[in-house]
Amino acid sequence: MKKTLLFISALMAGSTFAQNTFTAANEPGAGTKNYYLCDSLADNMATITGANVTWDYSDIAKYDGENRTIIIDATSSSSYASSFPNSNKFWNLEQMTQDFWNSNSTDRVREGIVITEASLGEVIAKFSTDQANLVSYPFAYGDALSDTFEGTVDISGFGFTGLPAQGMRATKYDGHGTLKVGSETVSNVSRLHLTDTIAITTMLGVYNVILEQFEYYDLDTEAEPVFIHTSGTILQDGSTTPMMQYSVVISKYEPASTVSTKMISNVDFNIAPNPVKEQLFVSGEFTNADIQIIDQAGKIIFNGTATNGTVISTSNLVSGVYVIKASVDNQSVTKKIVKL
Repeated sequence: MKKTLLFISALMAGSTFAQNTFTAANEPGAGTKNYYLCDSLADNMATITGANVTWDYSDIAKYDGENRTIIIDATSSSSYASSFPNSNKFWNLEQMTQDFWNSNSTDRVREGIVITEASLGEVIAKFSTDQANLVSYPFAYGDALSDTFEGTVDISGFGFTGLPAQGMRATKYDGHGTLKVGSETVSNVSRLHLTDTIAITTMLGVYNVILEQFEYYDLDTEAEPVFIHTSGTILQDGSTTPMMQYSVVISKYEPASTVSTKMISNVDFNIAPNPVKEQLFVSGEFTNADIQIIDQAGKIIFNGTATNGTVISTSNLVSGVYVIKASVDNQSVTKKIVKL
């Protein structure tokens, strides 16, 4: 597939913002950066765009005792190096994603991505047919770029390999201004808005993966982002009910308040086997949970309660993908199951 690129140079990207242009020279380099893990329900501030804007996260809370690292290194040091032979650099956001790039003086091209998720296992997307152009240098304030990509996906949790996948990557330099986190106020901050839409074809139909990330840079002081808000959603084609959703927010700057991990962490709620045929076993550290099983049309087809060790019959479900929602102690967690 031939790449389709759209590159828009904004007239306003003149001398005022020249020092904030992304180039190969200020691309994130090798090293490890430590971040505070913040409240994942924080607003992504997608609508705050333009020049001289303010992104105010001064009231955001951090998770008690929770941190994340970003590791950037040569692809040869990654355990997934053999899956991305044309990549020369990878970006590892601890416990979530690894991005594999091929960087040069004019472009940063993504060769693939690895997502780690509890119910899916390792999702390895290899864009070996058509890579995704992430950034064309120089990339100035107001610029935007989009590119199609194509390849295959492996999903270890289901034993799927070589699933056809294709999609679109969009990168926008959509804002410049001031970032507030806790007691820190940082001026001259640049924001990149990154969106991936990936369609994966399986034996059970097409699934759409939507990844959205906002990266904030203080290019006057460092090449790595100082704040990241990232989220992901998986939907069966034609459905509005997510099979899986996640959101992660990390900050170089320490938030002013702390919320205990227990209050905001996921409920310890587990289901097996998955995929399932006749019976679904429920386990976890909880005493009682309200359970719903929801089909891809959004219809609730099971409504009940469960404790650790409960067995739910799935023999009457037709083959397909379902969402299980468990509510425990004013918290909720959703998981997806595949009925064979």
